[in-house]
Amino acid sequence: GIGVRGGVDGSWSTPLGPGLTLVGAVGVTFTDYKGEDFDDTLVSQIIELRRRKDGTEVWLGGLTQQRFIGADELQLFAGLQATIKQRFSPRTGGYLRVRAGPTSYQNADYRSGWLAAAGGQVSWAWSPSTVFYALGGLDRTTAVYDHLASWSAGGGLAAYHEFSYGLSLYAEGRLRRAFYDGDYPFMDEPRDDLIFDGRATLTKRDWDFWGFAPQLEYTYTQAWSNTPFGDYYAHGASLTITRQF
Repeated sequence: GIGVRGGVDGSWSTPLGPGLTLVGAVGVTFTDYKGEDFDDTLVSQIIELRRRKDGTEVWLGGLTQQRFIGADELQLFAGLQATIKQRFSPRTGGYLRVRAGPTSYQNADYRSGWLAAAGGQVSWAWSPSTVFYALGGLDRTTAVYDHLASWSAGGGLAAYHEFSYGLSLYAEGRLRRAFYDGDYPFMDEPRDDLIFDGRATLTKRDWDFWGFAPQLEYTYTQAWSNTPFGDYYAHGASLTITRQF
């Protein structure tokens, strides 16, 4: 269907000493369609201590999230998060982020459990206008029922380039494999998924609407699974105006 997507983020920072900063942030993103079945709103809060020395940054803090799904589902997460950012050379850098904590559902409480996730990227600037990225991640989720608990791992590649006429393009492709603990209902084996996600975002930087720039984004997902409803593909497109502070 056709819907409306938007969001806003805000943050503050307080210096505590040489290279040490306390940072807090709040963010809201939403997708709204006609009716309530596919609406999705995510509210996030984070507070972190950030230490910076030479080319290394270490962030330690807590993260809470409230996700309103459809008409009546609420997903809650509260946990710890740590990030290490490293500058290896003037052209190369990267980061690794780890988070862990309990997840609960208001209605589908059989999905409640724990989440532990690690993800990161390494970037290499080929030129001032072109950057390449290597992406990776590993997740572990638990639930009341074993067939809903899983391990997943994946990786991908991405690129950013600034063209003439104020155009910027970011494109990425990710491949992820998910293995589930218990046998899928009415099957004699666990669920096994392979998922490809692609995304391309085109921004017209020199078109200014009260400080906002237009972005056109296209997404594509292809999934292969041994379950009856796990095989699918999906296309999506969105036109937004975005401002970064």
